Amino acid sequence: MHSNRWRNNWSERSPAARTDRLMAALVGGCALLLYIATLAPTVLPGDGGEFQFVPCLAGIAHPTGYPLYILLGWAWSHLLPLGDVAYRMNLFSAFWAALAVALLYPTVRLLLAQAVPHLAPGMNRLLSVLAALTFAVTPTLWSQATIAEVYGLHIFFVVLLLYLALRRGEQPDLRSPVPLAFSFGLALTHHRTTLLLAPALLVYLRLTARDKRLWPPATRRLFPTACYLLLAITLPLLLYLYIPLRAPQTPYLRLPLDADRELVLYENTWADFLDFVAGGPFGGSVDLTVDLGARLSMAWGLLRAEIPWPGLVLALTGLLGLLLYRRWAILALTGLAYTAVVAFNLVYTIGDIFVLFIPSYLIVVLWMALGAGMLADGLARWLGARLV
Repeated sequence: MHSNRWRNNWSERSPAARTDRLMAALVGGCALLLYIATLAPTVLPGDGGEFQFVPCLAGIAHPTGYPLYILLGWAWSHLLPLGDVAYRMNLFSAFWAALAVALLYPTVRLLLAQAVPHLAPGMNRLLSVLAALTFAVTPTLWSQATIAEVYGLHIFFVVLLLYLALRRGEQPDLRSPVPLAFSFGLALTHHRTTLLLAPALLVYLRLTARDKRLWPPATRRLFPTACYLLLAITLPLLLYLYIPLRAPQTPYLRLPLDADRELVLYENTWADFLDFVAGGPFGGSVDLTVDLGARLSMAWGLLRAEIPWPGLVLALTGLLGLLLYRRWAILALTGLAYTAVVAFNLVYTIGDIFVLFIPSYLIVVLWMALGAGMLADGLARWLGARLV
């Protein structure tokens, strides 16, 4: 049997490391070519149109403001000499979605290495490629990767956080949690639903600590460690100061309706700033009195439109395999993340709620890879026993 305890070190010059870098680049490149081939050619209506012009003007988007997206989009729209501004921002989404697909390859490699440690390395790579490509063509991700929207960058951060957590789980006593904490804070400057991943990440880190005394840290190290982590999370949040700083230079925040009336989209006060960043106008969309049966039916219908029946059966196999083989850390990471995302979406009643399910489809694809890996490993063991 093969031992597949994989150390993912991109700085290595070994043939295996070069192969993994090449495979990640290939799956990401394939996704990017697909997204470019189906990219929206120019100006879009609705939120897509907003996210085409706001970054170029260094303006302010609707709550929660998306400062990281605006700043990155400003640089992208001014530095990329390709097409008009609308096309460039469509391409911006394609770039981040494709980068998420590329990063998903090493993420699945780590996931399989921890959940199915005796899986042959070649099979691990094959399943990682297939999982990344499968996620790339899920309809909702594909649709958001071809227009100027925030979800390409958001799903990149979701994959990045899973990747960094799994890296720490692979060598928990050697890797600092600061990069993970900083990435989490940076992700919060883009999309606040990142908060839904916090329980899954924390429980996974606790369960993968080889010496449980190291997590949480011993009392003598608790305060400095907590300070480092708090600083790593909160420093990126300073990007939200972009909103009050740019508000005076953003004329469309105050629009005259007639001689006596004015539409004020944002008032540059601390109270309005905090309400804006917290997504105040959308707070009323959280409805705990929804018809849960109808919402569950909606969620199931959306999932069925993304993943065909064979994929769902494979995902269920992977989920049951985690239970059967007691892979509690992986089960916590994926299960809590999936549950939090879906549970929130069930009570969040915005019209375009379907896009917020993208991270849950990512988890289902991870379970599919685990199911395929466990079946492949079981078949290899059975054949080995038969041949002995």
